[in-house]
Amino acid sequence: MERRTLVAGLGILLGASLIGYAAFGGATEEEEIRELFDRLAASVGFDEPIANVIFHGSALADRWEDILDERVEVRLREVNASLPSERPRLAIASAQALTRYDSFHASMSNVDVEIAEEPRVRGSVTVTATRGGAPESETRRFTAVVVRQSGDFLIRELVVEPAQD
Repeated sequence: MERRTLVAGLGILLGASLIGYAAFGGATEEEEIRELFDRLAASVGFDEPIANVIFHGSALADRWEDILDERVEVRLREVNASLPSERPRLAIASAQALTRYDSFHASMSNVDVEIAEEPRVRGSVTVTATRGGAPESETRRFTAVVVRQSGDFLIRELVVEPAQD
């Protein structure tokens, strides 16, 4: 009888633990949004020069499918020309711009998330690249608007400030 009671007690404890984890152990909205920006930073990185702009642009568009809204608006403060707002066209334009680098990596820091109907995000992005064997690095501030679509967060708007001297 003692053994049955012990097994039943362990079963109840395990069941309650699983229910508690399911109810309270999931990622918070802030964590999900920070992870979204980490995925964005990882999606643009490469270690060898871009050999084919169309192929690389297509790969970027695929990576961005669960990161950027289909009609994302990206603004670089020092660029007066408007960037394409459709994800596939933005990916090709990005690939063309990145061809000047032999390698390129980005990392996000100080990401602050303000939860609202459309969450607002502020932070810094540091890009490190090599061009002709010479390393380059700069940090820029960014702001963003995030939306939830089909249960997932996507970046709808991203504004990148000029590099700070």
